Amino acid sequence: MDFNKLTIKSQEAVAAAQELARRMGNPELYPEHLLLALLDQELPQQLVPDAAELRAQAEAALHAKPSVQGMQQQPNVSTAFSRVLDKAADEAKRMEDDYVSTEHLLLALDVVPRDQLEAMLAAQMAAVHNATMTFARRWRNAVAPSAMRAIAPPSTRTSTTGTWEVAVSM
Repeated sequence: MDFNKLTIKSQEAVAAAQELARRMGNPELYPEHLLLALLDQELPQQLVPDAAELRAQAEAALHAKPSVQGMQQQPNVSTAFSRVLDKAADEAKRMEDDYVSTEHLLLALDVVPRDQLEAMLAAQMAAVHNATMTFARRWRNAVAPSAMRAIAPPSTRTSTTGTWEVAVSM
């Protein structure tokens, strides 16, 4: 998988997972490292129903994995970790996204039911859309009329007693 196809938050999660594996002495990078790194980020915590329980399960699974004491080299990527990244890339394609986000990684890790995660994402997208539209309406009502007068091309200006007004159709 192309690392440049990851969003910044996804890149941060992969880097944090690598660092966690190195600190724990694991010779390989496992999906559990990625899950713990994602749970340290704000958005995935909001999307996962019981983050504390998932964290405990992932930590227990990692403590059962082999570890090497005294070595400080970078861990190798496990086959399971590679499969998670490939599955996340497939999720991004399925959702017609250009980049692999933390949401795609969560879906690939299969820690949240798909329907539940997609419903939460849809609700967040609707909230962002509503906030954007509210901002646009306020901006248009407060700032736009005076800005339009100042930047309107001469062909749309009309003179009324020495002041310029804009003929705007909305």
